[in-house]
Amino acid sequence: MKVQKVIFVKANWCPHCKVSEKYVNLIAKELNAEILYLDIDKKEDEKLADEIVKKFGDWSADYLIPQVFLQFKDGTIKHILTGDPRGVDFTIKRWNDFILSNFYRELKSSA
Repeated sequence: MKVQKVIFVKANWCPHCKVSEKYVNLIAKELNAEILYLDIDKKEDEKLADEIVKKFGDWSADYLIPQVFLQFKDGTIKHILTGDPRGVDFTIKRWNDFILSNFYRELKSSA
């Protein structure tokens, strides 16, 4: 399945988001996909970010960020990552696990 967009729900003040940006850029490049940045502190982004997280992600009234999704050519959206509340090192571990996963390897081979 071909990825069209990497959707990155974030905030500029979030340390997990800062370290996640390099991974988002990497996977977008490797999958030949565009990036949709949704900053929860911007009113124009917040509503769409909330809708996507509520429908496809790890939703709560004060949900964790970052949350990252892949949107496929057919419109399907898949949640791939939520920041880990235990600390930035745990979020980095989640990214590294994703990068090394069979799922990601298959996505790259079909990009």
